[in-house]
Amino acid sequence: MKRFVLDNHHASADTKKATQRAVELFLQAFGDAPVSIIGGEKAGGIP
Repeated sequence: MKRFVLDNHHASADTKKATQRAVELFLQAFGDAPVSIIGGEKAGGIP
């Protein structure tokens, strides 16, 4: 995230803020669970 968005001088302030928020929400929902166990069958679903 830092490398591709936050340090990117082409990214707008809104993009940086929204990306940071999305990552915070992801971590809040899934914590440190491996990406491989996060399913896409329902919102917030962990198989």
